[in-house]
Amino acid sequence: MTVTGGCLCGAVRYRIEAEPMAARTCWCRLCQYLGGGSATVNVCFPADATVMTGKLAYHETVADSGNAMRRGFCPSCAPRSPARRWRARIWCSSGRARSTTPI
Repeated sequence: MTVTGGCLCGAVRYRIEAEPMAARTCWCRLCQYLGGGSATVNVCFPADATVMTGKLAYHETVADSGNAMRRGFCPSCAPRSPARRWRARIWCSSGRARSTTPI
């Protein structure tokens, strides 16, 4: 499966050549903030199957679980990009995908 996507202005793009490993809906307070009050829907892929182009800025936080989070975003238009790497996996917001194939 090929999944492509990126930010609104097109400066940051990604291409993933892998089947999804998992999908989840997160209701933590930070995801509610990022999702405009609702949950976020995220899909997990192997990080080594992901190619990113463009320059990302990063914001680092610590989740309620104690896990360190590093979220990437486009410095021009600000939408999050799939840059949350954790244990050789990358989490991608399902709304950023531009592929016609459903994730």
